[in-house]
Amino acid sequence: MNCSKKVLLLSSLFALSLNAGAENSNVLVAYFSWSSSHNTQTMAEYIAEETGGKLFAITPAVPYTDNYNQVLDVARKELADKARPTIAENLTQQEIAAYDTIFIGYPIWWYDAPMIIYSFLESHDFSGKKIIPFATSGGSSLNEEEKIRAVTGTEVADGLCIRNIRSSSAKRDIQNWLSKVMK
Repeated sequence: MNCSKKVLLLSSLFALSLNAGAENSNVLVAYFSWSSSHNTQTMAEYIAEETGGKLFAITPAVPYTDNYNQVLDVARKELADKARPTIAENLTQQEIAAYDTIFIGYPIWWYDAPMIIYSFLESHDFSGKKIIPFATSGGSSLNEEEKIRAVTGTEVADGLCIRNIRSSSAKRDIQNWLSKVMK
């Protein structure tokens, strides 16, 4: 068997092992994505594909502007005001109860999760759930695990922040991370 066939076989076995575990664990991949490049959405879709999880887009009732500089101003004001933007269509507590593992994804805005993420976290009881944060960023790192733990009072795994979701190493980095956090 040549090298490329071995790599393909190992990749397929890895994906099957992740998906097999997810079928019994009821995985939700909830995410907020803003940019026209859909970086966070792309990462969420890949995580859902690898884990067999269900996707849920966290969308604001009042959409953010498409203008990058303007949305940065809005994000800075929301952070300063500790705002909790309204979610257009949120999951019910009964829907949340169906999941054991919940991935929460977002772009990093001003070195933190967007305030709509805290709206989502504060609107549900996550008792007994495992929360796994993931983020996209142009330069910041993910460090919201303690904040998420404080808000939810539940287990929060080490998150992953990807700077370039379209890089050749992004999928491999996500697969390696998933193999650790899905144990």
